[in-house]
Amino acid sequence: VEEIFDAAAVAIVTGISYAAFVHVFGDSAVIFSVFDTNVFMAIFFLAAFNLRHSHVWLRWPGVLQQPEIDVEPLFAEASQLFDTALAALGEMRSSEGARIAEMLETRCAEIETIAQSVRARMPDVLEATRARQQERIAALDVEADPERLEVELALVATKLDVDEELDRLESHLVEIRDGLNADKPVGRRLDFLMQELNREANTLGSKSADSETTKAAVDLKVLIEQMREQIQNVE
Repeated sequence: VEEIFDAAAVAIVTGISYAAFVHVFGDSAVIFSVFDTNVFMAIFFLAAFNLRHSHVWLRWPGVLQQPEIDVEPLFAEASQLFDTALAALGEMRSSEGARIAEMLETRCAEIETIAQSVRARMPDVLEATRARQQERIAALDVEADPERLEVELALVATKLDVDEELDRLESHLVEIRDGLNADKPVGRRLDFLMQELNREANTLGSKSADSETTKAAVDLKVLIEQMREQIQNVE
């Protein structure tokens, strides 16, 4: 198509230029050439012919007109697609949030069960510790002051007592559940509570006087870490 257009343009310009010269100067007119090219054709090529490759829009009123684009249908369709995508995003976030909340509630219940188990065992742990201390004194074959012995045993029991840690642990669980039911961003608050839970679990482990309490502290830290990883996705 372009070759046909080029040939037609050359023929038209050549014909017009020859006709003009013959009309003005008669049959004796001599057409000058530039590098074996008709001077008028050379001027035409240099001046305007290659503008067909230009990215510049030429405005020829009455000859060329750019059609008006009706953007209303495009805007309506784009707006509908945006609303659909926004609704899908909201549903996905709501669904993911519900799954995370369910997982966190499950972990809270497991932590609560471990805390209750440790609390229930503490009297037996303290009694076993007391018995071991008395056995050690008896093995020394010395006469111990009963009052001083009771004071020392009370000090040992105080160091091993974890009621305060368990109380704070359960208090943090209540705050976590309140946060999960709150209608506002709670991600940072929950992340802070994970640090508090981890601190109580560490203290519980450091005060442990038997293997069961130590195992309970380790299990608590595992559950807390699982919760912390999920809370990173909470807004």
